[in-house]
Amino acid sequence: MTATAAQANQSTCVNYIGNHHYVVGPKVKAACGNKALTMPLGKTPNPYCLVGLVQIHVKSEDAQAACIRA
Repeated sequence: MTATAAQANQSTCVNYIGNHHYVVGPKVKAACGNKALTMPLGKTPNPYCLVGLVQIHVKSEDAQAACIRA
């Protein structure tokens, strides 16, 4: 069985956070479940993803990079 695109994107976001030495738990997974928004010039982070990660003390630049991957 393979992951859907949404699950793969969530996993990429979660893995990014884990690879940057943050503890990955349900709050990270929930935040990363808010997929990036597709704009005319590319992807932009979902505000719900950003807020969710920043609220659990992920640096804003790490949250930004992770949420673009969501």
